[in-house]
Amino acid sequence: MRILNHAALAVCSGLIANAETFSEDLLVKPLQDGKVLLHFEFSIQRTAPAANDTLYHYHLFPRQIGEISRRYDVDELHLSFTQGGWRESKWGSPPINSQGIGAEVRARIKGGDVARSESQWKGLTNALSGVFCASLNFIDTTNTATPRLTFADIGATTSGMLRHGYLPRENVCTENLTPWIKQLPCQSKSGIGLLLNPYRLYNADFHSMGLSLTSIKGVKDKRVQQYTQRLSVVVDPSALGLGRGGWTLAELMDRQLGAACPAATRSTVRVIRTGSGLKLTPKPA
Repeated sequence: MRILNHAALAVCSGLIANAETFSEDLLVKPLQDGKVLLHFEFSIQRTAPAANDTLYHYHLFPRQIGEISRRYDVDELHLSFTQGGWRESKWGSPPINSQGIGAEVRARIKGGDVARSESQWKGLTNALSGVFCASLNFIDTTNTATPRLTFADIGATTSGMLRHGYLPRENVCTENLTPWIKQLPCQSKSGIGLLLNPYRLYNADFHSMGLSLTSIKGVKDKRVQQYTQRLSVVVDPSALGLGRGGWTLAELMDRQLGAACPAATRSTVRVIRTGSGLKLTPKPA
């Protein structure tokens, strides 16, 4: 009987694992003025739960985000915390769409009822405020827009009401980063998350941390939820006492990369070679 129970648990765990996938990526790009862009991206995909499924299991997908999205009928969510401005003339195009300084929230709420949408939007911003230790609960009708025409991702849902709130004076600090890291499957204990050193992330010329939740069409038109956490920082090696011509990831972040996250199906570090004089050690395959 005990063997049968273990077998059943193994089958259930396999089904859950197959329904969710996790990948982690780091982009390293030396910039023209000698500074370095580090762009972290962690992504989870899972089969979207049915509307009447009240006993949905959570394996890799963060339970907080899953329950908030279901409670407030959120089909699409984008949240960002940014400090510093992106200098396009010196750094080129940003790795993601430009984010305003401070805190920014954008969400598509199911249904077309305006009063209900406003109530759900208020509940959503209050819930996110508690999760990320931010002042998002101060987003109200005075700093919320409801765009009528917008661009949408390929395969994304465009029904429902889109709300966009912005707090330009929101201070960004480690209190926002800590809950963000806790949502990663391996947090900062292994994988690329090991490099997430708060002291170096906030001592940067530019810092933008965010997340996005989208619902897209998957295989056989099944809905798939994609949850992506992104973090972009521009670090100055010379400000850390390092030569601009020679530095390592360990020196930039004061953390040493180790084993990949066991939950990740892909764990990669990409380096963009912007000049012929750039040498990589060890030489990549």
